[in-house]
Amino acid sequence: MGIALGHAPGCAPTSSSHGRKRVVLACSDLHIGYSAADSGDIDGEQWFASAINDIKSNVAPVDYAVVLGDIANDGELSEYQKYLSIRAQSGIAEWYELAGNHDYYGDNGIAEYRQYIDNDMTYGLIDGNLAWFFLSDEQNSTQGEISDSTAAWLKATILRYHRSHTIIVCSHQLVYGTVRDSAVADRCIYPLETVADILDSVQVDVWLAGHQHWYPWSLQDVFSTGRTAFINIASMTHAYGTGESQSFVLEFEQGSKILNAKRRVHDTASHDNTISIPLRIAADFEESLQRLRLNP
Repeated sequence: MGIALGHAPGCAPTSSSHGRKRVVLACSDLHIGYSAADSGDIDGEQWFASAINDIKSNVAPVDYAVVLGDIANDGELSEYQKYLSIRAQSGIAEWYELAGNHDYYGDNGIAEYRQYIDNDMTYGLIDGNLAWFFLSDEQNSTQGEISDSTAAWLKATILRYHRSHTIIVCSHQLVYGTVRDSAVADRCIYPLETVADILDSVQVDVWLAGHQHWYPWSLQDVFSTGRTAFINIASMTHAYGTGESQSFVLEFEQGSKILNAKRRVHDTASHDNTISIPLRIAADFEESLQRLRLNP
């Protein structure tokens, strides 16, 4: 799998987000509730609201959004309420989230996330021949964790779809030994051998993660094995010294074997790098989405 890297200086709305093109917003690390000098004393809520305003005003209509964890900074109900309020005003009808390590930090652990955001910690989404898989962090620690039951379900479910579907896995932490800083102990998912076994056993076309905020973002935050393309989509807030609010706009063209992943810099309301990822299977969409549950 070769990845082509380009630069997109402007942002032109597409003619339609339905039918000919599927547009997906991928973002992570909102850290709503965080406010400190290294983020200009501006709360993560405000960065999220500003980013969503940029998407609404300047980006083509978005079909659905995926959020890769650390929605809340302290895992408190008030932080999720702020998130849900902004989400409701986004104009994006469908949102699919997973939990990051900060979503465990509340007085009740992960309970608020599961009650107000999503009770499913692991699940899949079928959109035509796009198969998405969402892996929440499964423990209260900075590093990620995949349980044996999650790994078994993921492998079995991907095997059902990989011949006819593009497989996209989303997690909070990075996969070890892929993008920049993924070999740092608390930046990646464990057990390492379990993740390696998943990638060796089944076809994963794209793996998206966050957790490592990185500023300035660079092409070191993209990695391809020739079989799987890995992207650190980084942070939508300036929290923890990020210095930039960013996300990715993923564009799948009907009938095309190319995924264009456009890095969106919300501070400047512009696209930066465009990463063109070749796909095994030409994209084909459907109006209705099917959710796959670990525990139906």
